[in-house]
Amino acid sequence: MAAFSFTPYHLPLVASAAMLAALAVATWRQRASPVARVFYFVSVLALAWIVIYSLDIATADLDTKVFLVALRAPVVACLPACGVLLALSYAGLDRWLTRTRLLILFAPAALSFLAAVTSQYHPYWRVNYRVEMSAVPVLLYDPAVGHRLNTLWGYSLVVVMIVVIFRMVRDAPSLYLRRAGVMFVGLAVALVPHALFDAGITPIRGYNIAPSLFGVSAALYFWGTIRGRVLDLIPTA
Repeated sequence: MAAFSFTPYHLPLVASAAMLAALAVATWRQRASPVARVFYFVSVLALAWIVIYSLDIATADLDTKVFLVALRAPVVACLPACGVLLALSYAGLDRWLTRTRLLILFAPAALSFLAAVTSQYHPYWRVNYRVEMSAVPVLLYDPAVGHRLNTLWGYSLVVVMIVVIFRMVRDAPSLYLRRAGVMFVGLAVALVPHALFDAGITPIRGYNIAPSLFGVSAALYFWGTIRGRVLDLIPTA
């Protein structure tokens, strides 16, 4: 049975989890808005990512870490898909999403989970799993073609999200520009460190700092939903 040990590196994760929980409550209270509903699921997914990652860096057991990283795969894959839903809902274009298009949007998340959970039996997702002891025990691996394609798909969805929001607000009143600015800054706070991690640029080898910064993103979104009223109106209203 795997042993779990918690370190000071868990403290920012706990703070991020608390902020995300507050964000979930705030957006759920505004669930009459389709944008708020998507925001709610985004915050829940990010919270799940933090919980799984907290357990990951708390154990040095290889099998447990491989299972946890497989469990995290569909969460990570669903977030950019929800980002596209968020952008389309904010732009008033959510009617464009048919069942077939939703299936296409979220199918890679299911495929990534299947590939990740069986990755020790095939060479198409990740290979050469090993644990390295540094500030915290981290799982290292070599990404294979399936993982690389899934990563490319995720960042492509992020680009789609940014383009949709930008096109929506570029000719809108300054009020909506400020609201979009809150969304872009909140996105960048979490996305940039994660992109650097995917590129192999981290302060600690194998350690992803992005989940520890989710709380900052949550604070920005929380300010936007409660103070800036990001979710109250959409530019097409």
